[in-house]
Amino acid sequence: VGRGEGNERVRRNVGRVQR
Repeated sequence: VGRGEGNERVRRNVGRVQR
């Protein structure tokens, strides 16, 4: 998760993080 910190994970989980 990491919506604010960890933009690298946000790109892989572009479905749960990017609400």
